[in-house]
Amino acid sequence: MHKSLRRLPLRILWAGCHQVNGQSAGPLHQHDVWEMLCCREGRAVCRVTDCRHDLEPGTFLLVPPRTPHAEAPDMDHSIYSVGIAASAAQPWPASGRDDPQRSVQRLCAEIVAEFATKRRRRGAMLDLLAQQLRLVLDRLASEAVLPAAEATVRKAEALMHASHASGTDVAKIARLIQTTPATLRRHFAQLRDCSPLESLQKIRLRHALHLLAHSDLTLADIAAICGYHSASHLSRCVKATKGKSPGRLRGKITA
Repeated sequence: MHKSLRRLPLRILWAGCHQVNGQSAGPLHQHDVWEMLCCREGRAVCRVTDCRHDLEPGTFLLVPPRTPHAEAPDMDHSIYSVGIAASAAQPWPASGRDDPQRSVQRLCAEIVAEFATKRRRRGAMLDLLAQQLRLVLDRLASEAVLPAAEATVRKAEALMHASHASGTDVAKIARLIQTTPATLRRHFAQLRDCSPLESLQKIRLRHALHLLAHSDLTLADIAAICGYHSASHLSRCVKATKGKSPGRLRGKITA
């Protein structure tokens, strides 16, 4: 089932090209679908959760669903943004370098142009371009040589982001990526200096803090959305991490 979900058709939900003049940063935000960011001109710095990514022409980012990210200020750049509806369990790299033919950049440009048109069979053309993009990304992923442990950890992290609200646990994640909980714990300790459970808890808390800052949902609603047992459970976790109650943090969290 896990493998078959990866092969569901891709759909392009939005596509555009925006220019950043270096004066202001984009706000920290997240989407319910994948976002591809492909640098067209200049240089950009993007923050995805706790990781910094430097982009230049010929490089791209793939931000998984429900993953907070933002572009940093002070650097002029032009960047393609494409929203992709697809299962979160894709074998795609978090970031990558385009092939010598610049296939990713070319496809992003064609998708942006087609998305803006009103020509006949626009939807069919976007579907074809989406499938081409999938083939290129799958090829790049297969050609990227990652240590086995890093590849395993990245697959687990992608699933954590996709299913943090569903009550998933480490044993289920290990089963889905065809490893054992003990192996997963060992790889996380070596590569992330934490346990898989701690990583999952950080992801849940990050999403909860984002909702506290940017929504008017009740604490109970946020707890349910982010996979906490109750509002009091979420409140304890927030206070242990931030030193303040959720109520005192409402609308004040900037990172």
